[in-house]
Amino acid sequence: MSTFRNLIEDGNSRLQRSFLDFSRAWRESGESWRDNRRNQFESRHLSTIGPSLQRLSSSLRLLADSIAKAEKELSDETES
Repeated sequence: MSTFRNLIEDGNSRLQRSFLDFSRAWRESGESWRDNRRNQFESRHLSTIGPSLQRLSSSLRLLADSIAKAEKELSDETES
């Protein structure tokens, strides 16, 4: 596997883990912080993060696959 692909996949994994950690912390904060400000903040600023990260993650996987495919094709050309 290529270095570029590894970097993309590692970054994607770190991003997913960080988001899970953040989500867990946000849920835990809800146990003691229950008011309109929290709800407003969540709806205005946090509600779109999950779907956006899913789209980003899908795009990163496609990019990693494209890089791997391009490297394979380039490798096949140099072997011919």
